[in-house]
Amino acid sequence: LLSNHTFSIYGFIGVPEENKKNFNKIVYKNIRYLGDRSVLKKLKNEDVFGFIVGVGDRFKRELAFYEGISSGLIPINAISRNALIEPTVKIGKGVIINSGVILSHNVNILDNCLIEPGVIMDINTTIGDNCNIGARSIISGECEISRNVDIGKGAIVDPKVNIGKNQTIKINEHCIKSLPDIKRKKISEI
Repeated sequence: LLSNHTFSIYGFIGVPEENKKNFNKIVYKNIRYLGDRSVLKKLKNEDVFGFIVGVGDRFKRELAFYEGISSGLIPINAISRNALIEPTVKIGKGVIINSGVILSHNVNILDNCLIEPGVIMDINTTIGDNCNIGARSIISGECEISRNVDIGKGAIVDPKVNIGKNQTIKINEHCIKSLPDIKRKKISEI
């Protein structure tokens, strides 16, 4: 976001455990810590309208994403200018696309996804809401990755493979066949 002159960063929001040690402290490059998510509803009064969730855990990121939306804020995208994105690619809201990512023809990335550096996605692939795609992973053509999937760093998904909801593909795993949906963790377990 710092290299994108469309946005200015107002501050960071964390969890209650961070409040004691970080409140109003400069966290990074003159950007201060604002408090935990209880401050979200107050941000519009301070002319803050957009947000992005920078949390790696996909389930915690999903909770924070919907909490930001319910507070009246608009999810924005953080897309590296060093990513190669075909003009036919569709990108949802609140998506983070890191440097070195290659998105081929007709890729569709839904809301609140984290695409780490060096990821390659081939043609006609869809990535569902709230997915993590690990660095250097390869998603072959015509794949369907469902909601809340975590694909580990360096993983390879073969062509026309469908990955069901809440699945985890391990680091460096080669996924050669489709996987079913699995039951989601209870919110109390997150």
